[in-house]
Amino acid sequence: MIRLAHVYDCRTLLDTSGDALRQALIAAPDLVKPNRHEAADFAGYSINNSATAVELTQRFFDAGAKSVAISLGADGMVWQRTASSDAFVCEPLPVADCSPVGCGDAALAGFAAAYERGLSDEETLRLATACGSANCIAEAPGRVNAYDVQRLAKEVAVRRIVPRESIREIAVEAQ
Repeated sequence: MIRLAHVYDCRTLLDTSGDALRQALIAAPDLVKPNRHEAADFAGYSINNSATAVELTQRFFDAGAKSVAISLGADGMVWQRTASSDAFVCEPLPVADCSPVGCGDAALAGFAAAYERGLSDEETLRLATACGSANCIAEAPGRVNAYDVQRLAKEVAVRRIVPRESIREIAVEAQ
């Protein structure tokens, strides 16, 4: 289906796990958005923090993904638009007694909307995170309120992750 969508110049966003994830990556989806557990299963090791998630994005790129977002639940989300671009991480929003049901789907919808609007990297991650968080406080999964998304998007803190190679280059230049 991913290959067929690309024939018709359609963007493909993938949220799946296990063998389906591995097989779908071969078709080069435009975005893959596993959660922490799905990404850990793919990698074969646990994801303890955002730095580990950022390192793992390269494995998804190597497998065929064009863009990678890894949702870390209460620890936020990591996103990298391309294999050569900087990665970004957002801090989680404080939402009490959240059911995670549908939050990944809502975040994926945020990425779709951001792509359609042509948002910057920071704005894209901010919107996706706000959509997932708004799902948490919704009266039922998938019943996201647009006002909550707008309000929460203003509260999402996003920071750029400088790749280790860049850190080394900066250190060499400083000497």
